[in-house]
Amino acid sequence: MLAELAAIAIAYVWLKRGRGVRLDSWTGLAAALPALALLSALWSPVPGVTAARALTVVALFATAAAIAYGIGERAEPVGRVLLAVLAAAVVVALLGLLHLWLDPDSATVPATIGTPVRYNGLGGNPNTMSMLLAL
Repeated sequence: MLAELAAIAIAYVWLKRGRGVRLDSWTGLAAALPALALLSALWSPVPGVTAARALTVVALFATAAAIAYGIGERAEPVGRVLLAVLAAAVVVALLGLLHLWLDPDSATVPATIGTPVRYNGLGGNPNTMSMLLAL
């Protein structure tokens, strides 16, 4: 999904090109976190996994930057982007509830001695759905 959003954001920027890029201290600060994430693969005990996750963070920040650049300083598109994120989260949540109703065994993670039953929804694990709904 992130790759699809990144492709749409980059296409949006490409169609709206012509505006200059303003680099300031906030831009450098925003670029520092993904750079640190990539750099952290050097001292990670599992560098391959860390590098893969760091590339996901880079893709997330690049996508957010492309959306922000495409929107510019206009207020109207900001509301549309936020409404689209909200609508996508609501659709996934409703589909997750439908999945829970139709097949409760695959929509939940079974209880263990240390943890209760957890709602999985459409996510890869229970944390994925909770992170989406937190958004």
